Amino acid sequence: MNLDALAPAAHHHHLFDSIDDLVGSAQLRLGPALRDTSATAQLYRKRDGSAFDVAIRPSSADAALRHREARRRRHADRAARLFAGMTDAIAGAHDAHELLAEACRVVADVCVLDLAWVSLACPNGRVRTAARAGIAQGTLDAMPLDTGDGPAGRTPTSRAVRKGRPVVHLDVLEDVLHDDAAGGWQDTAWAQGLRSVASFPLRVDGKVVGAWTLCSSQSYFFEADEISMIVRTAGCLSLTLERIAHADRATRAA
Repeated sequence: MNLDALAPAAHHHHLFDSIDDLVGSAQLRLGPALRDTSATAQLYRKRDGSAFDVAIRPSSADAALRHREARRRRHADRAARLFAGMTDAIAGAHDAHELLAEACRVVADVCVLDLAWVSLACPNGRVRTAARAGIAQGTLDAMPLDTGDGPAGRTPTSRAVRKGRPVVHLDVLEDVLHDDAAGGWQDTAWAQGLRSVASFPLRVDGKVVGAWTLCSSQSYFFEADEISMIVRTAGCLSLTLERIAHADRATRAA
């Protein structure tokens, strides 16, 4: 795969000013936090007045703490498995195509995603699929992509390529109901059972050459921890693509 032939797309549309803004926005939309309340103790006594038992009803603060701890453990386990899988993919890949295909397979398996794919920007403004994995691959056949301003350029993938920043849709249904100007990609995603979509730009030598797009059948799947984890993973993927491109150039120059 000749990555040198892929021209970077022009930037357009305001999304997020920084990764911190993106993560902050995701946190705001995840819903209100559970409100802490004090634990309630109930004291039981015999008829003679002596106490014989104390029952403690767990408070909502206890439940929230357990929920946060369980989520933290799930995220830590998922991050460890994702980074291990990506390390193996990077070590075992012989070319860019093999690397991208394995990266899609690993992230789909580890994060239990319905679809993961890599799109590469072409000089003519189109965006072509270079690798894919998951059970909802028919979505790509029904979703034309490019980097222009028309409907095909309003998908998360197209905007991530054009803007060079992550694009996250936490709830596709909200987009279908309230965002008439976003294009028809939401209807296609909804029909395929996809409820949340996130796309992360890939770079070679500082230029955006494509995007890594992930889809889940669960609304609000991409919490702040997942977004941060995938941003870092996309950075590792970009660095490996850059090294492959440099090796290809050296081979051609020899």
